[in-house]
Amino acid sequence: KSRREVLRVHVDKEPPSVVDRPRDMPAEISAAGGLGPVTFTPDSGKVVVADREIVRVWDISTGLERTSWIGHGKTHPIMSEYGGMPRILDIRFSEDGKRALTVGVDCAIRVWNVPSGQQIWSVIPDPCCVDWADIAPDGMHVVWSGCPGTRLYALP
Repeated sequence: KSRREVLRVHVDKEPPSVVDRPRDMPAEISAAGGLGPVTFTPDSGKVVVADREIVRVWDISTGLERTSWIGHGKTHPIMSEYGGMPRILDIRFSEDGKRALTVGVDCAIRVWNVPSGQQIWSVIPDPCCVDWADIAPDGMHVVWSGCPGTRLYALP
């Protein structure tokens, strides 16, 4: 059995790929709960980490951060600010890995172009509760479930 560590990544103070990073946004990963979900891209070539408001994508073979983008705000529409909690609650990918879906404490569901880090689509469901969400394997639909039901959206 191998227990060999193959990659260890650290958050840079000012990652060059996040150009619109607010000045007051903490750069360090908080031990008090700033980290959110972690996952692999569908091709297993990258590791994706939610670090507070930022989604970071690292290449496994080189250990380099390939892209990152600002994911979600820290304010819930009903319960207000969430302090040190993770802002991003879930990350899902289309089968080809070109699109990603994120769900945040701001009750938004967002779809991203992974290579560029650009947001493609977003919605804040009414009422604002999202229990589950996913992106279709082809990246062309989003489904979410929460009170009062389930909804399906076509993506651009």
